[in-house]
Amino acid sequence: MLTSVQTPGNYPADFKLVKPIESERIIVISDIRRFTSCLEKHQRKTILFISEFSDEMAGLIQTNFKDAFVNKYLGDGILAHFSPGPDHDDAALSAIKASFSSLMMFKEYVKKYELMEKGMGLMGLSIVLSRESIYRGVVGKCSYIDYTLIGKHVNRVFRALDSAKGNLILIFENLKDHAGEKYILVDVGLQTYDGVYVPVELYSVMRDKRDDEIGGKLRTCVSKCLGYKFCKVAFDRGRRKQDFINCQDCKECWHWYDCEIKLRYGVERKGHDKFQCCHICSNFTKCFHNYYLGKNFSSDMIWCGENFPYKLT
Repeated sequence: MLTSVQTPGNYPADFKLVKPIESERIIVISDIRRFTSCLEKHQRKTILFISEFSDEMAGLIQTNFKDAFVNKYLGDGILAHFSPGPDHDDAALSAIKASFSSLMMFKEYVKKYELMEKGMGLMGLSIVLSRESIYRGVVGKCSYIDYTLIGKHVNRVFRALDSAKGNLILIFENLKDHAGEKYILVDVGLQTYDGVYVPVELYSVMRDKRDDEIGGKLRTCVSKCLGYKFCKVAFDRGRRKQDFINCQDCKECWHWYDCEIKLRYGVERKGHDKFQCCHICSNFTKCFHNYYLGKNFSSDMIWCGENFPYKLT
C-alpha cells in the first residue's frame, strides 16, 4: 500500500527537491544539560518546558535574524544555521546575540516552570557556534525526505557540544576575529575529539565588552567580587595544570549541600572521594573561564561583572 511522502524539517523559501549542495553557514547547536535526569523526576513538566522553550527559541532565531533557520529539534537541543552574508562580522555577531538571548530566555523558563523548586535547577544550556562549509538539502526521495545539514564539519561541531558543560557559549576559532571586538573571549585551548582528526581551537564567549574595555583593555577581577575566592581557586588550578575545580573542594557551590547526584554517589560509595560535580552550578561559568585563563598563563583573571549574563541565580 502506498503512503504519502512525509516531509519534516524547516525548508527555506527557495527550497527545491535537489540533492544536497555545498554552502557556507554559521552553525548553531544547543543542548540542555541534565535533561534526562530531570525527565526521570518530573517527566510531564520537563516535556512541557522543552516544548515551549524550543518553540520560543526557534521563533527568536527566525523572526529576528535575516536568513536564519532552525533546521531541527534534537530532543532537548536545536540545530540552527545562519547565512554568513556579505558582512561576516554582522552575521557572527547576530548568531552570538541570538545565543545570549536564548540563554536569558532559558533562565526565565526555568523560573516559569519552577524547576529550581522542583529540584531540577541543575539544568543548563550549552551552545556551540562555528562557521563551516557544509552540505544542505534533501536526503531521501520516496518514503521519507528531510531537509538537513550534513558533512564532516557538522560532525565536529556536535563533538564540541558534547564536551561543553553548563550555561556556556563556545565558538570555534573561525569566529574569533568577528567576535573579539564586541565580546570578552576566553581561549579554552586545542581540543581533540574522536573521529575529528584535526584539533579544534575553542573560545568561550563570556560577556559583552564594556565601553572602557574596547581596544584591548580588559577590566580584571577584584577581591570584593562575591565569587572571587571561588574563581581564584579555579584560576590557580589552571596555573598548576591540575584538574578542573570540583565543588567539594571549597563548598561554595550553591547546591553542594543538597546536590542529589552527590548524595547518591555518597550512598553508593560510602563517601565522596573522587566525586566530580556536574558543573551546572551558578559559579561554574566564572570558574570555567578563570580555570582556562590560568591554564593559558594569562596575567590576570577577567572581571565577571555584577550581573553575569547567564547565571541561573
